[in-house]
Amino acid sequence: MESALPGTYRSKFTLTGAERDGAQSFTDNTTFTFNVNVPERIKISGLDSITLTSSNVYAERLTSTPMHFCVFSQGGSQFQLKAQGANNPSTYSLKQGSSSISYELQLNHRSNTNNIVSLPPGNYTGAWNGSISQSCESEGGRNMSLTVHVPAGQSTNAGVYSDSVTLTVMAI
Repeated sequence: MESALPGTYRSKFTLTGAERDGAQSFTDNTTFTFNVNVPERIKISGLDSITLTSSNVYAERLTSTPMHFCVFSQGGSQFQLKAQGANNPSTYSLKQGSSSISYELQLNHRSNTNNIVSLPPGNYTGAWNGSISQSCESEGGRNMSLTVHVPAGQSTNAGVYSDSVTLTVMAI
C-alpha cells in the first residue's frame, strides 16, 4: 500500500445465487461495493546534527558536508519543505551570547543532481517527489540532502555558535 497514490479506491462485484427446485429456478443478485481510502502520509527521517569547524570564518566561506535524509510520501507523491531557525524567524543565524553569524541552507533532491536550491527561512519551497518506501530503501536510505553555507566576510568572536532548525514537510 505504500506505493499507492493517496485517494479513494472503489471496487464493485456482484454475487449471483441460483436455486433449482424441480421445474422452477430462482436467482438473486447482490452487489457489494468496497472502498479503500489511502490517506496522504508523509514522513521525514534521518536528520542529524551538522557540525562546522573553521579557524578563520572571516577570510573564507564555510560549507558543511551534505547531510543526507529521507522524505517518504504516500505513493511517491509531491511534497514541499519549509525550514525555520530557532534564533531568528526571518533569517538563519548561529548565535553565541550576543554574537551571531548568518548562514544559508541549501537543499538537493536525488533527481536534481548538481542542482542545489536555496531554502529560505519560513517559506515552503520545491515540488519534489517523495520516496515510495518509508526508509528510502530504493534510494540507498536517502533522497534529499541539506548543506549549511556560511558566507565569507563575517567578523566573529571565537567560540561555539549554534542554532536549531525545524524542517517541516508538506504534501502537495
